[in-house]
Amino acid sequence: MYLRFSDYKDSIRSISILLRGTKQFNKSYAVITRQIQLVCRCMKIFFSIALCFCLQSSFGQKLGITSLETILHSSFATADSLLKKAKFKLADKETGKGYHNYYYTSYEKVDSVKQLLRSLSIMDVYDGPDTSRLMLYRTYNKNDQEEMKRQLIANGYELFKRSANDFVYKKENYSITNKISEKNVPGGKPVTAYEFELGR
Repeated sequence: MYLRFSDYKDSIRSISILLRGTKQFNKSYAVITRQIQLVCRCMKIFFSIALCFCLQSSFGQKLGITSLETILHSSFATADSLLKKAKFKLADKETGKGYHNYYYTSYEKVDSVKQLLRSLSIMDVYDGPDTSRLMLYRTYNKNDQEEMKRQLIANGYELFKRSANDFVYKKENYSITNKISEKNVPGGKPVTAYEFELGR
């Protein structure tokens, strides 16, 4: 059972009635009031800290359509900073003639075991002064998949083409391909991967 802050006010009124007939009313009422106010302040601080922690734990490790669009059109330094703030770590990097590959991962503990839930691959291809970028965002969380589909529609994308488990969404000159596939896990059961491809 959880108490609302209004319940503490009712308690103060009740205590006031009980003590009103005594000589120590003023002193006792002031002490009790200060104690209750202190408890209320402590509870507000606790709830605020708990709320911030929950928000960070719930939303710190996922990317949305807006975030992916921002990363797509940002410099690598800016994209790297945004990903680090979202709890993604640079796990691998490959450099070749005319291209750079970056692989970011986001882990979350499930049953005390570290499991990969989300990843982002970025490939930058250089042709003189021009730079092209291809990104692949992968999640193994079905709730992420449903949320991303809602965000696509909310951000003005429309379903342009569907082929089996591939869905192509378009908005003006931009397109995002959503793919659903089974991935084999060494020594384990296949898992479903939800992927979003976009480029410029």
